[in-house]
Amino acid sequence: MARAGAKRPHTPYTPELGAQICEAMSEGEPWQAICLRDKMPAYSTLYLWMQRYPEFGRAVEHARTASADWKAHRALQVAEMATRDTATQDRLHAGMLMRHAAAITPTRWGGKVTAPRPASGGGKAKILAVRVRVFEPFERPDGRVVTREVFPDGSFEIYER
Repeated sequence: MARAGAKRPHTPYTPELGAQICEAMSEGEPWQAICLRDKMPAYSTLYLWMQRYPEFGRAVEHARTASADWKAHRALQVAEMATRDTATQDRLHAGMLMRHAAAITPTRWGGKVTAPRPASGGGKAKILAVRVRVFEPFERPDGRVVTREVFPDGSFEIYER
């Protein structure tokens, strides 16, 4: 594995190497981790390749979308596996995965979507606000774990299983 800051030899672009990078990205691996592997290009080289090789740029965009979906599905798995002892840590983990998914593809996993401007140019753009529902495990005083939905104002509703 190459050290951060170490001088790296030039890595020539090949479609096979591009596909390997995109596959790792689509499975949630960040560029930095991919670029630290042996025989992988430097971090900045990926940006150059995206400009020079349009097919690689399109593949990277597709891989980013797949990565966001992977992170969102992983967040759901983390939330489903949460226990009383791990709830705080799992909430942080799932939240960071969802925030990263939203940062990568805000229209897909972000909280708000804006409508496109009307073609006539005479009207105002409409804003469509979407509320993401938040569910979390909650332990009742009798020790049973139930699901509760937490609302933006901090109130919640408990759902019995």
